[in-house]
Amino acid sequence: MPPEARAFLDEPAEALEGLVNLLRRYWAVGIEPHWARIRALLEGDVLYRARRAALEGSSAMFTELHPEVTWDEEQGVLTRLKIGKHHDQDVEPAGRGLVLIPVAMAHPKLMMVTDPSWQPTIAYPPAAWRTCGSGIPPPTARPSPSWWGRPGRPSSASSRSR
Repeated sequence: MPPEARAFLDEPAEALEGLVNLLRRYWAVGIEPHWARIRALLEGDVLYRARRAALEGSSAMFTELHPEVTWDEEQGVLTRLKIGKHHDQDVEPAGRGLVLIPVAMAHPKLMMVTDPSWQPTIAYPPAAWRTCGSGIPPPTARPSPSWWGRPGRPSSASSRSR
Protein backbone atom coordinates (compact mmCIF):
# COMPACT_ATOMS: atom_id res chain seq x y z
CA MET A 1 0.00 0.00 0.00
CA PRO A 2 1.41 3.45 -0.89
CA PRO A 3 2.52 5.43 2.17
CA GLU A 4 0.06 8.21 1.31
CA ALA A 5 -2.81 5.72 1.43
CA ARG A 6 -1.49 4.02 4.56
CA ALA A 7 -1.74 7.34 6.39
CA PHE A 8 -5.53 7.24 5.97
CA LEU A 9 -5.58 4.03 8.00
CA ASP A 10 -2.98 5.02 10.59
CA GLU A 11 -3.95 8.66 11.20
CA PRO A 12 -7.20 9.32 9.30
CA ALA A 13 -7.95 12.77 10.75
CA GLU A 14 -4.51 14.14 9.93
CA ALA A 15 -4.43 12.51 6.50
CA LEU A 16 -7.87 13.89 5.67
CA GLU A 17 -6.82 17.37 6.79
CA GLY A 18 -3.77 17.11 4.52
CA LEU A 19 -5.91 16.03 1.58
CA VAL A 20 -8.39 18.86 2.16
CA ASN A 21 -5.54 21.38 2.29
CA LEU A 22 -4.07 19.96 -0.91
CA LEU A 23 -7.43 20.20 -2.70
CA ARG A 24 -7.86 23.79 -1.49
CA ARG A 25 -4.46 24.69 -2.90
CA TYR A 26 -5.26 22.92 -6.17
CA TRP A 27 -8.50 24.91 -6.45
CA ALA A 28 -6.72 28.20 -5.70
CA VAL A 29 -3.88 27.61 -8.17
CA GLY A 30 -5.37 25.43 -10.90
CA ILE A 31 -9.07 26.15 -11.16
CA GLU A 32 -10.12 29.37 -9.47
CA PRO A 33 -8.21 31.67 -11.88
CA HIS A 34 -10.18 30.11 -14.76
CA TRP A 35 -13.49 29.45 -13.00
CA ALA A 36 -15.46 32.30 -14.60
CA ARG A 37 -14.63 30.99 -18.09
CA ILE A 38 -15.27 27.36 -17.12
CA ARG A 39 -18.64 28.21 -15.57
CA ALA A 40 -19.68 30.29 -18.59
CA LEU A 41 -18.72 27.42 -20.89
CA LEU A 42 -20.77 24.89 -18.90
CA GLU A 43 -23.80 27.15 -18.52
CA GLY A 44 -23.62 27.99 -22.22
CA ASP A 45 -23.74 24.31 -23.13
CA VAL A 46 -26.81 23.71 -20.94
CA LEU A 47 -28.57 26.69 -22.54
CA TYR A 48 -27.54 25.58 -26.04
CA ARG A 49 -28.98 22.07 -25.54
CA ALA A 50 -32.16 23.34 -23.85
CA ARG A 51 -32.77 25.78 -26.72
CA ARG A 52 -32.24 23.03 -29.29
CA ALA A 53 -34.66 20.74 -27.45
CA ALA A 54 -37.30 23.49 -27.20
CA LEU A 55 -37.05 24.50 -30.86
CA GLU A 56 -36.24 21.20 -32.57
CA GLY A 57 -37.34 18.41 -30.21
CA SER A 58 -35.60 16.33 -27.59
CA SER A 59 -33.41 14.42 -30.03
CA ALA A 60 -31.72 17.71 -30.99
CA MET A 61 -30.06 17.75 -27.54
CA PHE A 62 -28.00 14.75 -28.58
CA THR A 63 -26.79 16.22 -31.85
CA GLU A 64 -23.12 17.00 -31.42
CA LEU A 65 -23.16 15.65 -27.85
CA HIS A 66 -20.07 13.58 -28.64
CA PRO A 67 -18.81 11.85 -31.80
CA GLU A 68 -19.35 8.42 -30.18
CA VAL A 69 -23.01 9.01 -29.27
CA THR A 70 -25.92 7.98 -31.50
CA TRP A 71 -29.53 7.51 -30.47
CA ASP A 72 -32.76 5.76 -31.36
CA GLU A 73 -36.19 7.15 -30.66
CA GLU A 74 -39.75 6.04 -31.16
CA GLN A 75 -42.49 8.64 -31.47
CA GLY A 76 -40.22 11.36 -30.12
CA VAL A 77 -39.16 9.38 -27.03
CA LEU A 78 -35.53 8.42 -26.53
CA THR A 79 -35.33 4.63 -26.35
CA ARG A 80 -31.58 4.00 -26.56
CA LEU A 81 -28.27 5.83 -26.72
CA LYS A 82 -25.47 3.92 -28.38
CA ILE A 83 -22.04 4.79 -27.08
CA GLY A 84 -19.61 3.37 -29.59
CA LYS A 85 -15.95 3.07 -30.42
CA HIS A 86 -14.31 3.21 -26.96
CA HIS A 87 -17.31 2.36 -24.77
CA ASP A 88 -19.55 0.11 -26.89
CA GLN A 89 -22.48 0.38 -24.49
CA ASP A 90 -26.15 1.10 -24.78
CA VAL A 91 -27.93 3.43 -22.40
CA GLU A 92 -31.62 2.63 -22.15
CA PRO A 93 -33.51 5.21 -20.07
CA ALA A 94 -36.60 2.94 -19.81
CA GLY A 95 -38.69 5.73 -18.31
CA ARG A 96 -36.02 6.73 -15.76
CA GLY A 97 -34.95 9.84 -17.64
CA LEU A 98 -31.41 10.69 -18.63
CA VAL A 99 -29.04 13.11 -16.91
CA LEU A 100 -26.66 15.02 -19.17
CA ILE A 101 -23.77 16.77 -17.43
CA PRO A 102 -21.30 19.00 -19.29
CA VAL A 103 -17.88 18.50 -17.70
CA ALA A 104 -14.95 20.77 -18.43
CA MET A 105 -12.23 18.57 -16.97
CA ALA A 106 -12.92 15.41 -18.98
CA HIS A 107 -12.28 16.52 -22.56
CA PRO A 108 -12.40 14.59 -24.86
CA LYS A 109 -13.82 11.66 -22.91
CA LEU A 110 -17.32 10.57 -22.00
CA MET A 111 -18.20 9.32 -18.54
CA MET A 112 -21.33 7.28 -17.97
CA VAL A 113 -23.50 5.68 -15.33
CA THR A 114 -25.23 2.72 -16.95
CA ASP A 115 -26.04 0.47 -13.99
CA PRO A 116 -29.79 -0.32 -14.18
CA SER A 117 -30.26 0.53 -10.48
CA TRP A 118 -29.14 4.15 -11.09
CA GLN A 119 -30.52 6.91 -13.27
CA PRO A 120 -28.66 6.86 -16.60
CA THR A 121 -26.12 9.68 -16.71
CA ILE A 122 -23.70 10.90 -19.35
CA ALA A 123 -20.97 13.42 -18.54
CA TYR A 124 -19.56 14.90 -21.72
CA PRO A 125 -17.28 17.72 -22.87
CA PRO A 126 -19.23 20.89 -23.79
CA ALA A 127 -19.65 21.52 -27.52
CA ALA A 128 -17.77 24.83 -27.40
CA TRP A 129 -14.80 23.07 -25.81
CA ARG A 130 -14.40 20.98 -28.95
CA THR A 131 -14.89 23.83 -31.40
CA CYS A 132 -13.05 26.77 -29.86
CA GLY A 133 -10.94 25.23 -27.15
CA SER A 134 -10.99 26.14 -23.50
CA GLY A 135 -8.24 28.73 -23.41
CA ILE A 136 -7.16 27.09 -20.16
CA PRO A 137 -3.57 25.93 -20.11
CA PRO A 138 -2.93 22.31 -19.17
CA PRO A 139 -1.16 21.58 -15.89
CA THR A 140 2.59 21.83 -16.36
CA ALA A 141 3.88 20.15 -13.24
CA ARG A 142 2.89 17.81 -10.47
CA PRO A 143 2.13 19.35 -7.07
CA SER A 144 5.18 20.04 -4.99
CA PRO A 145 5.75 17.57 -2.16
CA SER A 146 5.93 20.61 0.13
CA TRP A 147 2.18 20.99 -0.35
CA TRP A 148 1.67 17.72 1.43
CA GLY A 149 4.54 17.51 3.89
CA ARG A 150 5.34 14.07 5.22
CA PRO A 151 3.17 11.39 3.56
CA GLY A 152 -0.19 11.36 5.27
CA ARG A 153 0.37 14.56 7.21
CA PRO A 154 -0.19 18.16 6.21
CA SER A 155 2.88 20.33 6.30
CA SER A 156 2.81 23.11 8.86
CA ALA A 157 2.59 25.70 6.08
CA SER A 158 -0.40 24.04 4.42
CA SER A 159 -2.15 23.65 7.80
CA ARG A 160 -1.99 27.39 8.35
CA SER A 161 -3.04 28.39 4.82
CA ARG A 162 -6.78 27.93 5.17
